[in-house]
Amino acid sequence: MGLVERREEILKLLISRRKSTVPILMHEFHVSEKTIRRDIRALMLKYPLETFSGNGGGVQIPEWYAPNKNLLSKEEVTVLEELLQKADVYQSRILKQILARFGPDTYRPYKA
Repeated sequence: MGLVERREEILKLLISRRKSTVPILMHEFHVSEKTIRRDIRALMLKYPLETFSGNGGGVQIPEWYAPNKNLLSKEEVTVLEELLQKADVYQSRILKQILARFGPDTYRPYKA
């Protein structure tokens, strides 16, 4: 995983979890503390990340910031749409919620 991809994944993780710590991110991305801190500083230039030091510290995205759109790639949307065609009613409802929440701003259901 390259630098850009890792930073995108860190941001997606923070959007999903809202908060994490440097040690957790180090472990999940198999990089050093210095690398994670550098990634966080770079992301802070584009996104409203907040950092906290000490016990219970870490990095988080404020509650008011909800960039949930455009998190899925075109390939991911395609796969979810394919699953949607084979899903039961409950699964279909959940898949549509995922697509509406995390898909592109202009997401329109696939028409077979």
